[in-house]
Amino acid sequence: MRLSALVPGETAVIRAVTGTTVFCFRLREMGFVPGTKVTLCKRAPFAGAAEYRIRDYRVCLRQKDASCILADK
Repeated sequence: MRLSALVPGETAVIRAVTGTTVFCFRLREMGFVPGTKVTLCKRAPFAGAAEYRIRDYRVCLRQKDASCILADK
């Protein structure tokens, strides 16, 4: 599943970060690496940004960017 498919409160484990864009490489640098747990805290309305908790910090990602991340529940 894609990280953008999580509902608030759900936790998943990152399986892979796909894509070749510079931002996908930046996601890996920010800690979105395989084996890391990530939780969706809240989502903005109308397919806006979502706040994720990963490791010891929170980060907001656009739905388009979160769809680059594959995860398992």
